[in-house]
Amino acid sequence: MEGIIVIDKPVGISSQKVGGCIKRVYREVLGQKIAVGHIGTLDPFASGCLVLAIGGASKFIPFIDDDNKVYDCVIKLGRTTSTLDPTVKSVKVGKSSRFHIKSDLLYPSLKIGELLQIPPNFSAIHIDGDRAYKRARRGEEFSISPRKVELREVKILSRLRFYINRVSLRIKTSKGFYVRSLARDFANDLGTVGYLKSLRRLESGRFNLNQSNKKLDKIIDFTKKQTKLRKPEKILQEIVRSIIPIENILVDIPVIDIEANKIGLLLQGKRLLCDNVEIKLKELTPHSIDRSSIPDLKRDGSIYRVQVECGILLLNKTDSYIQLIRYIEIKKEKLCRKKK
Repeated sequence: MEGIIVIDKPVGISSQKVGGCIKRVYREVLGQKIAVGHIGTLDPFASGCLVLAIGGASKFIPFIDDDNKVYDCVIKLGRTTSTLDPTVKSVKVGKSSRFHIKSDLLYPSLKIGELLQIPPNFSAIHIDGDRAYKRARRGEEFSISPRKVELREVKILSRLRFYINRVSLRIKTSKGFYVRSLARDFANDLGTVGYLKSLRRLESGRFNLNQSNKKLDKIIDFTKKQTKLRKPEKILQEIVRSIIPIENILVDIPVIDIEANKIGLLLQGKRLLCDNVEIKLKELTPHSIDRSSIPDLKRDGSIYRVQVECGILLLNKTDSYIQLIRYIEIKKEKLCRKKK
């Protein structure tokens, strides 16, 4: 009952509330507290592919590749908002908010490749120890340094026509890319202003909306403040049916075999010299990972995985030593209604 689940998040609810709803189901049905982590959140106004790590799988979030993101988005031109999204009232700019622009001018304004992007002022980025959106709400003046991101692919789904002021796009981006900033910069290049009218995420890393449980999306209404969940046992059954096992989400990390007596030492937190450990490499390519995202993984090395009967070990191997960085016990649990 631990692993990854893909939810088709509706508009109007935060990613945190979706996770809280999953926690509530486990609590009401099984009487258990369970950890639920997010692999890339979505703003409340956005919908689509929300990836949640349930239980011990949350320990492996930094090791799960979520660099590629695919979105469908609608950019509205001629108006803007303070948040660059539809959550506040838009402001009309200039004599007209309608444009007639030739389609061949659109692609040059969508700069594909690596770029330095300035995040929106209403974002969760820390500025001098405080969140940017909190400072923006207080009306403070501040600047955010540009971040290196990548716009990898762009497809125009609906083009501008006379008296139409919206452009629909399908984009593929890197992790950390702000689509709201894309809307702002795209509009500026066309000589106007703009904001992100709607956003739907289709893919996040190796996960996509085809992996979401449509039946689960129908029987649980994340948008309602329910004092009592309807059919919580049925909801839990669908959650469990939708879970992608932990063993299946770490397939990019190469597997090695280590002597059984050495595994016990690693589980005790011991750092072992490579010369004293017999390692059988099952796969040749070490895992490439953004090591800066893992606080306790600061040294050079490669990430490897060891499968044991009761769980999974993730190891950091350098030229001289090997050390445990994550361990999770694989629990084989049955669904049992909590006793009243």
